Parts: sequence; C-alpha cells; structure tokens
Amino acid sequence: MKILYILHDTSIYSGSTKSFMNLILYLKNVNTDFMVICPNKQGIYQELVKRKIPVKALMYKLNAYPSLNSLKNIVLYIPRLVRLLLANWKSCQDLYKIATAYRPDIIHTNVSVINIGYKTAKRMNIPHVWHIREYIDTGLNLHVFPDKKTFKKELNSNINHLICITKGIQDFYNLTTHSTVIYDGVLSRNTEQYKKEKKKYFLFAGRIEENKGIKDVITAYGKFSQQQSDTNIQLWIAGDTKNTAYYNETIGLVEKMNIASQVVFLGMRKDIYSLMKDAMALIVPSYWEGFGFITAEAMFNGCLVIGRNTSGTKEQFDNGLDRHKKEIALRFNTQKELENHMKDIATNGIESYFPIIDLAKETVLALYTIEDYTKTVYDYYREIVKNTEH
Repeated sequence: MKILYILHDTSIYSGSTKSFMNLILYLKNVNTDFMVICPNKQGIYQELVKRKIPVKALMYKLNAYPSLNSLKNIVLYIPRLVRLLLANWKSCQDLYKIATAYRPDIIHTNVSVINIGYKTAKRMNIPHVWHIREYIDTGLNLHVFPDKKTFKKELNSNINHLICITKGIQDFYNLTTHSTVIYDGVLSRNTEQYKKEKKKYFLFAGRIEENKGIKDVITAYGKFSQQQSDTNIQLWIAGDTKNTAYYNETIGLVEKMNIASQVVFLGMRKDIYSLMKDAMALIVPSYWEGFGFITAEAMFNGCLVIGRNTSGTKEQFDNGLDRHKKEIALRFNTQKELENHMKDIATNGIESYFPIIDLAKETVLALYTIEDYTKTVYDYYREIVKNTEH
C-alpha cells in the first residue's frame, strides 16, 4: 500500500503535525510505503529528510482568502489573492506529475484547508482521505475559496473518505456519508508521566492569538492574583505568534493589571511536557478547539486541566464524564468561573484534585493513545483499498 501525504505547514509544534508523525512512524513498520508533500523546506521537512523519509516541497498555500484585518492587508489583498491562486494552480500541476509517477493507492490530506490533494485524487480517480480537523471560519477565522458551498460539495465527493477528529467536527459540517470519527493519538501508553509535587504556576500553552482566548486567562489571573496573599503563584505563557500587534496588546493588558512581575512569557518551548508535569494546572481557553491536542497531552502528563466548555475541549471532558460518571477536568464558561477555579486550587491545594487527574489519565489512556490511533487509521486505509479493488 502506498500513501501520498499532503501537509498544510511545517511547524513541528502543531497538533496536526504531531499526529501525522505518530502515524507515519507506525506505518514504517507495517509494510506501507509513503511520500510526503510539504509547503516549504523548513521544520518537519528537515526532520523527514533526517529520517530518510521521501519528501518534496511545493509552494502551495491555504485555500482561503487573504486577511483584511488591517489597512496594509486591505492594500495587499488583490496581489496576495492572485499569488495564492497562481501558487495553488501550479502546485496542483506539479502534484499531479509527482502522483502519476509515484502511483499512490491513497492521497491523504492532513487538514481541511488544503485542497490540492483532493483535486489531484479526483483527476486520477483514486481515493482521497481528508482529515477534517478545524472549525475553519469560527476557529481559524478563515474563509475558504471560493465559498463554503463549494467546499462542502468537495467534501461530499464520492472519492473522499473523511476522518473527523471529533464528533463535534463531524456534526458541524453535517458529514454523514463517507466520514468516520477517529480521535488523534497523542502519546504512547508507555510515556505517561505523573509528578505529584507541583510548582506554583498556572500554564497556558499555545499560539498567542485572539481565538485562543489568552486575554481571558490574563484578566482572570490578574483578578485572582489581586485577591491572593500568596503572590508566588505565577502565570506562565508558553507559545509564540505571528501577530505582533495582538502580542503587544497582551503585554499591554498584563501591564495594565499590574501583574508584569507575575506573568512569564516563555516563548515556544520544546520542554512543554516537563512544564505540564510541574504546573498546578494547564488552562485551555480556546473558543473553537478542533480536538485539543494540548488538553490530552496535559492529561497524559498528570496535569490538571481547566478548559473552556466548548468544541473539542468540551467533547474530551464529556467523554471522561460518560466513562466515569465524574468530571475529569475543571470546566469554565465565563471569565469569572476561570478566576474561581484558580482561587479554589490555591485555597484547597492541588492534592484535592488528584482524583480528577487520575480519572483524566485513565480516559486518555483509553481513547487517545498512539497505538489505537495508528492501528485504526491503518485499518481504515486497508478497508478503502479493499473496496476500491472491488
């Protein structure tokens, strides 16, 4: 069996890339050949080269309209749109040449906002696996080209086999035929960690962007810290951003609330699991998390999670509640509820939350292991190929 993969970016930190790497490292051991297509030669491209995994770079872009959120972006909108369309058209032609030479049984696109894999598979009349990971408009604040109606029509094509990373994603796009729900594999059963001695900080880990809800965390923490006698409890923020203006706004909010000495901006970190293991809690404030890779990672690492009660984060919490009839994390719907969770942890001590942490670990070990994820996807491939041959 031969699989041709299409990635949307080369970040080594994104959940979709981590999930992809977990998958192909498994496939190397089960008599499967594959080739990977990346949009540039950075990040994961270099990692694939080091591992001697066949990889090529094409200069395609997300199949979405350019941003209009500033005067500069408005001025550059038409040139950027033309460049996007030309880049994706040329990449489609180049991908077709690569695919006809490689002759894959399946083309697998790793996210929903790239469609050159779908177009190539349709042209070759071979199966296309499309990984649907995002709430594109609400979660990513993107608008697919040319419109949502066309995108949904493409999704429902007979050549597609859709993998939705949550039931919520499947319902959001009203996907009934040609779709299945397969939760991402986060860590191996053998890599779970649990450290009961915690350090005095709450942790945020993710991109510093509006849809990630970081300002709610800063505001809630600011109000929490103003009422605490123990001023040693800090807020650590691990992540970066491409939006300098928004980053500066978050810095301004920290300064406005007089908590600059208590908020630590760490930047992007490679030791995120160690940070989770030591934290009093990980805060996941994202409004539209597709799956919430970071949530499951924290639970694997014995870290209490405080999460917004929406989308993929909510589904993970609900899965735990359904299994154990008890909560596996602390939910919040409002900024005040987030603040109160911080107060309760500081007052009651993290020890009182160990039963919740234990249930969370049991849940992720049951639902989100790499072993289960990779085998399920591999079996899905085999079923597709078998049905195609008949």
